[in-house]
Amino acid sequence: MSRSIRPAGPPDIHTIRSLAHDIWPKAYATMITRAQLEYMLDWMYSPESLQQQMQEGHQFLLVENDSDEALGFAAYRPLSDTQWKLEKLYVRVETHGKGLGKMLVENVLQRIRQNGPTHLELQVNRTNPAVGFYRKMGFEVLREANFDIGNGFWMNDYIMGRSV
Repeated sequence: MSRSIRPAGPPDIHTIRSLAHDIWPKAYATMITRAQLEYMLDWMYSPESLQQQMQEGHQFLLVENDSDEALGFAAYRPLSDTQWKLEKLYVRVETHGKGLGKMLVENVLQRIRQNGPTHLELQVNRTNPAVGFYRKMGFEVLREANFDIGNGFWMNDYIMGRSV
């Protein structure tokens, strides 16, 4: 099965939102409460929020199979001339271990490399098994951080980074 990555924009908001609503309940079931999961999905993946993220410079990518079925997505943005942040990286749970996450990360790295020497950071829940995936992709833990996201909820994350 062939897979391809393409830039995503406003016409893809429904697809990105649908993927998030499919992936998050499975991926985060043991990490955060159902109430926090629903709060965060609404906060980050409402059509208005996704539109705003795109307007603010978040660049989205979709990975699709040869039938144009969306299997996952990534989003990244510049923080400065030499700093970038991988904001989102999600693939359907049933596709884990099939190289889609690696394909998305490598595509992001390739795109930001065009801007010269730079650094890529991300946030990941400290209990997320994806920490191991990010380590394999060359990221290292830079620090721990706790973020009050409102409504009594917190994100307890690692900030990970790597040179590009």
